[in-house]
Amino acid sequence: MEIRREHGVLEWERNSGRTYEMRNIDVEPAYWRQGIGRSLMQEFEAIVRSAGGLSIYGFTAGDNDRAQAFYRAIGYALILIPGLYGIGLDGYLFHKAIA
Repeated sequence: MEIRREHGVLEWERNSGRTYEMRNIDVEPAYWRQGIGRSLMQEFEAIVRSAGGLSIYGFTAGDNDRAQAFYRAIGYALILIPGLYGIGLDGYLFHKAIA
């Protein structure tokens, strides 16, 4: 599923039970730091909450400092997973309880 707004899109799916995965968020670079990503995530969280979901998770590359800072700023916990994207390519699981 997706949430599409001018200059940004968020793709997600419902997994087993009441857990949702945020698969991708993409905001046009010219519009970074204007609240579009935050707004997309807030809308996604509202969808999950209204559907009775309990948590959201996703993954980001270990070298994507901008994404890591974004998820932390909006209340997500990040857990380092060494080798998530292959040998020497670490990643992070990000997670937030919604209920």
